[in-house]
Amino acid sequence: MGEPLRTFETPDGRTLAFAVWGDPEGFPILALHGTPGCRLGRWPREELYADLNVCFVTHDRAGYGRSDRNHGRRVVDEVADVRALADELGFDASASAEGQAGDRMYSRARRFYPIVPYARSAM
Repeated sequence: MGEPLRTFETPDGRTLAFAVWGDPEGFPILALHGTPGCRLGRWPREELYADLNVCFVTHDRAGYGRSDRNHGRRVVDEVADVRALADELGFDASASAEGQAGDRMYSRARRFYPIVPYARSAM
């Protein structure tokens, strides 16, 4: 069973909610959800992540679920949250899985953080 709710404080003082599924020591994959979406969007058979030796991390974007709002934010501002989450978990790089509206986020995040194109889905 994964950890469906974990939180940490971002460098600007907001709370960011995230979840870790699968093997915490496995290959890291950051899921970037679309609109609407949240940290609970994942493959329903959670043991699949552990079987694949994957650490699948989902998060609530600013203003979604349990994450604090980032007033006046732009889509590109999400990059800082993705980077902060990766730093919090000790990831040097990761793959990403994104939903349809996560595509814009992914294209911006990979400019600032080493993300390996891995999976595209319709989460």
